[in-house]
Amino acid sequence: MSGKRRVVLIIAVLLLLLLPQARADDILNVELVGTQPMSDAPGKLLGMAYDGNGVVYIAADCVGLIVMDVSDPEWPQELAVLDLDYDLTDVCVCDNYAFVAHECGLSVVDITNPANPDLLSTLDIQSESFGLCLCGEYGYLANEDYGLTVVNLDEPEYPGVEVHLDDWVGGTDAQVVGDYLYVVASPYLRVFDLTMPNMPDWVADAIAMIWPQHICANGDMVYLTGHVQYPYPDGMVTVDISNPSAPLQRGTYEVDDITFDNIMADTDGEYVYLSAGQNGMHVLDVSDPDSPEAVGWYIHDDDNWQFFGLTVGDGYIYAWHDYNFAVYHFSSAGVEEPDTGLPVTFTLAPVYPNPFNAGCRLSFALPTPGPVTLRVVDLHGREVQRLIHRTLPAGTHASAFTGAGLASGTYYAVLTTGGESIVRPMTLLK
Repeated sequence: MSGKRRVVLIIAVLLLLLLPQARADDILNVELVGTQPMSDAPGKLLGMAYDGNGVVYIAADCVGLIVMDVSDPEWPQELAVLDLDYDLTDVCVCDNYAFVAHECGLSVVDITNPANPDLLSTLDIQSESFGLCLCGEYGYLANEDYGLTVVNLDEPEYPGVEVHLDDWVGGTDAQVVGDYLYVVASPYLRVFDLTMPNMPDWVADAIAMIWPQHICANGDMVYLTGHVQYPYPDGMVTVDISNPSAPLQRGTYEVDDITFDNIMADTDGEYVYLSAGQNGMHVLDVSDPDSPEAVGWYIHDDDNWQFFGLTVGDGYIYAWHDYNFAVYHFSSAGVEEPDTGLPVTFTLAPVYPNPFNAGCRLSFALPTPGPVTLRVVDLHGREVQRLIHRTLPAGTHASAFTGAGLASGTYYAVLTTGGESIVRPMTLLK
């Protein structure tokens, strides 16, 4: 390319960068791996479970139990849909059975052959059940009328009620951690001792949020989603359960303007993954429970791609949208911690290596903290990926860019903060 053409091209790109940008998906450290369009929308109250063997089960509201083969994450496939004649709300998988909570109680499905699920039994407790967890031969149903119902599942063909703890109402989710059961029942997080698993013994109540709805757990922490502090934004609260008799709220993460029924979370032990309706999916670093921090997200610029539920397993995030099932991957290597020495100028280092094939590194320096956007655009100034869009502290930072899904050619890294922008060219060779 001649020097004159190169100058004209750079000027054209810079002019395009100054024009209002078309809306695009807002992405940080999360990659969309594969999708599968679905024929039916599931509604908003649903649960998901991964069986550890390449199959995801979805309790899809009025649609039924949907079975997805995710053994190839790039090509998820629908295996089966079993209509249970109820509005479904949650699902747990154990051995060859799927235990499904619904508007009347619980159904047990034989999933020995995931492609041909078979309804085995149904237990009608005459109360809408919202959340379900398992412990040994017992299931714990968080439900509307009794609060909590203990179900004996020793013989899946003949589930039976052990006890209704009917001195309270409004249970929405439950989780077993060690020898204790934690039940979400607005406005409380209720704690029960499971020394006798068929007869949970109440230990404590804690008010973590005004309207908690869902729960997930890891070690000595549980994570509650719902209204963080009504009428303020919805989000997540971290609760320390190292002392089950005195749960202690530690920190919050807020998400604005979400649909209440859609906010739920799952954890793989290191991060918490938050499904937040039209506000996308957020990956939270909870290593400091007092200050949960978003280290990744995927927010689609399409109302038909709201996040209605998710589960995680084998390094992937499995999510349900309006009419789509999708698989995502989060890379914790996306943004590195800043150096201790503070730079004196705002800089974007030359891309390294350049040209690149497998990936490159984008390093930049911030003399002061502030909002930062790092994105990659093509020759026409169209955004092809947004790598960073958040407030960062002063220091030296770096982000990885792989160019996955892009054709060979010239692209530009654009770093913007405080009204200033820096542009660096890069060449992708495949």
